[in-house]
Amino acid sequence: MKFWYRQRISFLALLLLPLSALVWCVSRYRYRHRNQNTYPIPVVVVGNLTVGGTGKTPTIIWLINTLQRHHYKVAVVSRGYRAKPTRSYPVLADYTDTAETIGDEPALIAQSTQAMVVIDPDRHRAVQFLCDLPAGQRPDVIVSDDGMQHYRMARDIEILMYDTLRGLGNGCLIPAGPLRESSQRLSSVSLVLAKQQGPQLPESAIEVAQEVIALAKNREGVELPRQTVNIHTAIGNAESFQRTAESVGYTVNRTVAYRDHDKLPLEPIQRSDFPVLTTEKDAVKLSSWPDNVYVLPYELKYGPETAHFLLHRIQELIDEKRRHHSRTL
Repeated sequence: MKFWYRQRISFLALLLLPLSALVWCVSRYRYRHRNQNTYPIPVVVVGNLTVGGTGKTPTIIWLINTLQRHHYKVAVVSRGYRAKPTRSYPVLADYTDTAETIGDEPALIAQSTQAMVVIDPDRHRAVQFLCDLPAGQRPDVIVSDDGMQHYRMARDIEILMYDTLRGLGNGCLIPAGPLRESSQRLSSVSLVLAKQQGPQLPESAIEVAQEVIALAKNREGVELPRQTVNIHTAIGNAESFQRTAESVGYTVNRTVAYRDHDKLPLEPIQRSDFPVLTTEKDAVKLSSWPDNVYVLPYELKYGPETAHFLLHRIQELIDEKRRHHSRTL
């Protein structure tokens, strides 16, 4: 919604403010009545304050890889947006699952990290399922893919992804603006992260990632030299992806943006007059991979201070929960 990001509140936003006031009331009620009964396993939520892509999925992949390098067993819970599972919730993903059955982001996370992935619209139920697994299968840490506003699920650490390019827009809650809940939440989360530098840095402390980007590759692993391309993508922030492609050295002739999580139609791709660049998230949804499609690899890395803070806090939580559990036996 372009009017969300205008400096002044537009007439359309003014018309929608009564609905935003209702959203504010509901979000405040849910926050005040949030589940504060923690689980026996630490839960880390990585989510957004605003609508749209902020680098949440690559941040989750970085976090999982960091934890796995330090020998933690990690599981992920996700809503599984637009998933069509073949079995009842909660669904523990296995080798038979695809982006269609578990959702594009869970599929990408599972492929990239080999971590356990459980999808369920009720994230509390998904976490409880993991906590109830036999001791040998139970994870050490649970990472929630989004779910910042899913207050039925308790959490120990909240990581908020901030959009430094667009900021908080007009500062209004949806549908008058891009906020999912009040901007006051910025001061109550454990950590604020951003995928890139930008003009809309918040006043609160923020850690900006280092973007690791290479040349795009096709399904055979052949790199695409820097040249003119078309972009076809169905992510939350196509404009940001275009900037990323241009930063690598590609000249973007046209960007075709579909609704977030949509499956890319093959016909327009096959008719493209230039090679087609797309994202890793889009690629996991392709039923077949045309020869002219190239995926731009994208990775985020955060500094050692951020990694140390999270590792130290997670180990503290594990130790606390084990001591509490031993006292209750």
